[in-house]
Amino acid sequence: MPCPKATSGNSTPLSQLPFDGDEQQVLRIARMFFRSFAVPDSQAWIGGVGAALERFDHLAAPHIYVATLGAVQSMRQARRSVFCFNDPCCEDCARSVTDSERLFLGGLRAMRDQAPDRAAAFATILCEGNDCGPWLVALKTLAAQMPPRLAPGKVELRPEAEVSWRR
Repeated sequence: MPCPKATSGNSTPLSQLPFDGDEQQVLRIARMFFRSFAVPDSQAWIGGVGAALERFDHLAAPHIYVATLGAVQSMRQARRSVFCFNDPCCEDCARSVTDSERLFLGGLRAMRDQAPDRAAAFATILCEGNDCGPWLVALKTLAAQMPPRLAPGKVELRPEAEVSWRR
């Protein structure tokens, strides 16, 4: 039976959004941090380490993990209201993205596209008009740690053999 929270009206199926696999994995890492803050006894942040290593090689994963935490923390300091996130530990919920998560990923995508003005627009909304400068710096840092985005229409290939030699 599907999770009733997963069918709430405030989420969009991840499959309907343009975010690539790397951005989706950053969302998964960020959700582990969000869950840790919401339910400290869950120690979900530990799962974020595994999520980073699952997608990124052993050289990049720790940097992406820490940069994701930096982006999460700077965003949390700027916002005044609750950041709504979907539970990464629920398969049904994890397949959807909240409006807040979509803004977070939109800012990241803009930084990866080297479009700081577009990132600033996402930041202004996500940070509720508060000082979003630190979040933009954190996003730029995170984007710099990530693999480059593929051109539109290109197929993303990540054969296990190509990635496993780095582990």
